[in-house]
Amino acid sequence: MAFPIFTEHLIIRRWVESDWKDMVEYTTDEAVARYEFWDEKRWAQKEEVVQWIFSQTGLAMPTLGTWVEFALELKQKRKVIGDIGLKYLSEQNKVAEVGWTLNRNYQKKGYATEAAEAFITFCFSSMNLHRVVSCCDARNTDSYRLMERLGLRREAHHIRSSFVKGEWCDEFVYAILDTEWKSKYGS
Repeated sequence: MAFPIFTEHLIIRRWVESDWKDMVEYTTDEAVARYEFWDEKRWAQKEEVVQWIFSQTGLAMPTLGTWVEFALELKQKRKVIGDIGLKYLSEQNKVAEVGWTLNRNYQKKGYATEAAEAFITFCFSSMNLHRVVSCCDARNTDSYRLMERLGLRREAHHIRSSFVKGEWCDEFVYAILDTEWKSKYGS
């Protein structure tokens, strides 16, 4: 499987410059950015967003230690409604971290689940990973419940481990092995 990845409702693809408006729409939303490490004010300027998009288009997949992000395009509307990405953590151990962000107007409709399932399947089937991890702020119940629905197990609860937006926050770490994923999803 290569990019783009097509699901029932989504296209997971590389970014293009014209995506900048859709990206600004969700990254500047305080409710969306609440549990993210980035500041929503950072993404308000077209020039910065376009520069980031260009930086992503040049990244090889995978790039060790760097987030490689992909646009989540809603097929029906031809609109980017979020992103999903991967940070390759260890080539020797075949481990990567995945993460996602979704426009508030498209949350609770199954799109994040659809995207994450397809993307993690890609990680195991096309990248031959052994283990996928995903982390979130412990207060982000929607994110960790998604991880649990996908079959990831909570492996750690890091207490006050991240200083984000002026406060110390707890973090949950979830993971799944390739054999567990294949047993659940058959791929």
